[in-house]
Amino acid sequence: MNGLSATNGVVHPLLTPPASTQIFDGSALPWTRLAGLLEAARWTASSWNRQPWRFVVGRNGDRTFQEMHGALTPANRTIAGDAGALVLALRQVRGVDGAPLIGTEYELGLAVARLSVQARATGWHTVQLGGFRRRALVAAFEVPAEFEPFVVLAVGRATADPSRTPVPRSRLPLADIVFTGSWGAPSDGEGLS
Repeated sequence: MNGLSATNGVVHPLLTPPASTQIFDGSALPWTRLAGLLEAARWTASSWNRQPWRFVVGRNGDRTFQEMHGALTPANRTIAGDAGALVLALRQVRGVDGAPLIGTEYELGLAVARLSVQARATGWHTVQLGGFRRRALVAAFEVPAEFEPFVVLAVGRATADPSRTPVPRSRLPLADIVFTGSWGAPSDGEGLS
Protein backbone atom coordinates (compact mmCIF):
# COMPACT_ATOMS: atom_id res chain seq x y z
CA MET A 1 0.00 0.00 0.00
CA ASN A 2 1.13 3.54 -0.64
CA GLY A 3 0.80 6.28 1.93
CA LEU A 4 -1.56 5.70 4.79
CA SER A 5 -2.34 2.09 5.49
CA ALA A 6 -3.80 -0.15 8.13
CA THR A 7 -0.40 -1.72 8.63
CA ASN A 8 1.24 1.46 9.86
CA GLY A 9 -1.33 1.99 12.62
CA VAL A 10 -3.07 5.02 11.10
CA VAL A 11 -6.28 3.25 10.09
CA HIS A 12 -8.16 1.33 12.77
CA PRO A 13 -8.34 -2.42 12.00
CA LEU A 14 -12.17 -2.28 12.12
CA LEU A 15 -12.05 -0.04 9.05
CA THR A 16 -9.90 -2.31 6.89
CA PRO A 17 -11.67 -4.67 4.51
CA PRO A 18 -12.15 -8.30 5.55
CA ALA A 19 -10.93 -11.11 3.33
CA SER A 20 -12.98 -11.39 0.17
CA THR A 21 -13.25 -15.18 0.41
CA GLN A 22 -15.64 -15.09 3.34
CA ILE A 23 -19.18 -16.41 3.25
CA PHE A 24 -21.86 -16.61 5.93
CA ASP A 25 -21.82 -19.70 8.13
CA GLY A 26 -25.58 -19.85 8.81
CA SER A 27 -25.35 -18.72 12.46
CA ALA A 28 -28.49 -17.21 13.90
CA LEU A 29 -28.19 -13.51 14.69
CA PRO A 30 -29.67 -12.92 18.17
CA TRP A 31 -32.05 -9.99 18.39
CA THR A 32 -29.91 -8.40 21.13
CA ARG A 33 -26.91 -8.27 18.75
CA LEU A 34 -29.03 -6.98 15.90
CA ALA A 35 -30.50 -4.29 18.15
CA GLY A 36 -26.96 -3.15 18.98
CA LEU A 37 -26.16 -2.73 15.28
CA LEU A 38 -29.35 -0.74 14.71
CA GLU A 39 -28.64 1.38 17.79
CA ALA A 40 -25.25 2.32 16.30
CA ALA A 41 -27.05 3.42 13.12
CA ARG A 42 -29.70 5.31 15.11
CA TRP A 43 -27.10 7.59 16.70
CA THR A 44 -25.72 8.81 13.35
CA ALA A 45 -25.54 12.57 12.97
CA SER A 46 -27.90 14.09 10.40
CA SER A 47 -28.69 17.53 9.00
CA TRP A 48 -31.16 19.32 11.27
CA ASN A 49 -31.51 16.00 13.15
CA ARG A 50 -33.93 14.83 10.46
CA GLN A 51 -32.78 11.17 10.76
CA PRO A 52 -33.83 10.24 7.20
CA TRP A 53 -33.14 6.52 7.52
CA ARG A 54 -35.42 3.59 8.21
CA PHE A 55 -34.67 -0.12 8.40
CA VAL A 56 -36.77 -3.20 7.74
CA VAL A 57 -35.26 -6.25 9.48
CA GLY A 58 -35.72 -9.91 8.70
CA ARG A 59 -34.04 -12.71 10.61
CA ASN A 60 -33.22 -15.91 8.74
CA GLY A 61 -36.32 -18.06 8.51
CA ASP A 62 -38.96 -15.38 9.09
CA ARG A 63 -41.33 -13.96 6.45
CA THR A 64 -39.50 -10.62 6.24
CA PHE A 65 -36.19 -12.36 5.51
CA GLN A 66 -37.88 -14.52 2.87
CA GLU A 67 -39.46 -11.49 1.15
CA MET A 68 -36.12 -9.66 1.02
CA HIS A 69 -34.19 -12.74 -0.05
CA GLY A 70 -36.68 -13.41 -2.86
CA ALA A 71 -36.31 -9.84 -4.16
CA LEU A 72 -32.51 -10.11 -4.49
CA THR A 73 -30.81 -10.82 -7.81
CA PRO A 74 -29.81 -14.49 -8.20
CA ALA A 75 -26.13 -13.78 -7.40
CA ASN A 76 -27.09 -11.82 -4.29
CA ARG A 77 -29.49 -14.57 -3.16
CA THR A 78 -26.50 -16.93 -3.20
CA ILE A 79 -24.46 -14.52 -1.06
CA ALA A 80 -27.26 -13.80 1.42
CA GLY A 81 -28.85 -17.23 1.84
CA ASP A 82 -26.88 -18.18 4.97
CA ALA A 83 -26.89 -14.71 6.54
CA GLY A 84 -28.33 -14.43 10.03
CA ALA A 85 -30.37 -11.39 9.02
CA LEU A 86 -31.21 -9.15 6.09
CA VAL A 87 -31.67 -5.43 6.69
CA LEU A 88 -33.34 -3.22 4.11
CA ALA A 89 -31.99 0.33 4.49
CA LEU A 90 -34.28 3.08 3.19
CA ARG A 91 -33.79 6.80 2.80
CA GLN A 92 -36.35 9.55 3.10
CA VAL A 93 -36.69 11.35 -0.23
CA ARG A 94 -39.45 13.85 0.66
CA GLY A 95 -40.37 15.70 3.81
CA VAL A 96 -43.82 15.67 5.37
CA ASP A 97 -44.59 18.79 3.32
CA GLY A 98 -43.78 16.89 0.10
CA ALA A 99 -40.63 18.89 -0.63
CA PRO A 100 -37.60 16.87 -1.82
CA LEU A 101 -34.92 16.20 0.80
CA ILE A 102 -31.37 16.67 -0.48
CA GLY A 103 -28.43 14.61 0.77
CA THR A 104 -30.34 11.83 2.48
CA GLU A 105 -28.41 9.14 0.63
CA TYR A 106 -25.25 10.52 2.26
CA GLU A 107 -26.82 10.42 5.72
CA LEU A 108 -28.14 6.90 5.16
CA GLY A 109 -24.64 5.91 4.04
CA LEU A 110 -23.23 7.18 7.32
CA ALA A 111 -25.82 5.18 9.27
CA VAL A 112 -25.05 2.02 7.27
CA ALA A 113 -21.32 2.55 7.81
CA ARG A 114 -21.83 2.83 11.57
CA LEU A 115 -23.97 -0.32 11.55
CA SER A 116 -21.25 -2.13 9.58
CA VAL A 117 -18.43 -1.06 11.90
CA GLN A 118 -20.50 -2.03 14.95
CA ALA A 119 -21.09 -5.43 13.35
CA ARG A 120 -17.39 -5.91 12.76
CA ALA A 121 -16.55 -4.81 16.32
CA THR A 122 -18.90 -7.46 17.72
CA GLY A 123 -17.77 -10.35 15.53
CA TRP A 124 -20.33 -10.09 12.71
CA HIS A 125 -19.86 -9.41 9.01
CA THR A 126 -21.95 -7.30 6.61
CA VAL A 127 -22.26 -7.37 2.84
CA GLN A 128 -24.05 -4.53 1.07
CA LEU A 129 -26.28 -5.70 -1.78
CA GLY A 130 -27.57 -3.21 -4.34
CA GLY A 131 -29.12 -5.73 -6.72
CA PHE A 132 -32.74 -6.20 -5.71
CA ARG A 133 -36.27 -5.47 -6.94
CA ARG A 134 -37.19 -2.26 -5.14
CA ARG A 135 -40.86 -2.18 -6.15
CA ALA A 136 -41.39 -5.68 -4.82
CA LEU A 137 -40.10 -4.64 -1.38
CA VAL A 138 -42.05 -1.39 -1.38
CA ALA A 139 -45.22 -3.43 -1.94
CA ALA A 140 -44.32 -6.26 0.45
CA PHE A 141 -43.52 -3.92 3.35
CA GLU A 142 -46.04 -1.16 2.52
CA VAL A 143 -43.28 1.47 2.38
CA PRO A 144 -44.67 5.03 2.46
CA ALA A 145 -44.09 7.13 -0.69
CA GLU A 146 -41.64 9.46 1.06
CA PHE A 147 -39.14 6.61 1.55
CA GLU A 148 -37.07 4.69 -1.00
CA PRO A 149 -35.27 1.35 -0.58
CA PHE A 150 -31.54 1.94 -1.07
CA VAL A 151 -29.54 -1.15 -0.09
CA VAL A 152 -29.99 -4.56 1.51
CA LEU A 153 -27.43 -5.57 4.12
CA ALA A 154 -26.71 -9.24 4.70
CA VAL A 155 -25.46 -9.71 8.27
CA GLY A 156 -23.98 -12.84 9.78
CA ARG A 157 -20.93 -14.72 10.96
CA ALA A 158 -18.29 -15.09 8.28
CA THR A 159 -16.27 -18.15 7.45
CA ALA A 160 -13.71 -18.87 4.77
CA ASP A 161 -14.99 -20.35 1.51
CA PRO A 162 -12.48 -23.06 0.49
CA SER A 163 -13.88 -23.16 -3.05
CA ARG A 164 -12.87 -19.57 -3.79
CA THR A 165 -9.42 -18.19 -4.46
CA PRO A 166 -8.66 -15.09 -2.37
CA VAL A 167 -8.87 -11.88 -4.38
CA PRO A 168 -6.28 -9.26 -3.38
CA ARG A 169 -7.85 -6.05 -2.12
CA SER A 170 -6.54 -2.84 -3.62
CA ARG A 171 -7.38 0.82 -3.56
CA LEU A 172 -6.14 3.81 -5.50
CA PRO A 173 -3.24 5.54 -3.76
CA LEU A 174 -4.15 8.69 -1.82
CA ALA A 175 -2.17 10.76 -4.32
CA ASP A 176 -4.75 9.77 -6.95
CA ILE A 177 -7.78 10.78 -4.88
CA VAL A 178 -6.61 13.68 -2.66
CA PHE A 179 -5.81 17.02 -4.32
CA THR A 180 -4.70 20.47 -3.21
CA GLY A 181 -5.40 23.71 -5.03
CA SER A 182 -6.96 22.23 -8.15
CA TRP A 183 -8.25 18.94 -9.48
CA GLY A 184 -5.40 16.54 -10.11
CA ALA A 185 -2.80 18.60 -8.25
CA PRO A 186 -1.23 16.22 -5.76
CA SER A 187 -1.54 17.15 -2.15
CA ASP A 188 1.68 18.07 -0.40
CA GLY A 189 0.49 16.11 2.64
CA GLU A 190 2.97 13.77 4.25
CA GLY A 191 2.36 10.14 3.39
CA LEU A 192 0.30 10.84 0.28
CA SER A 193 2.63 9.07 -2.10
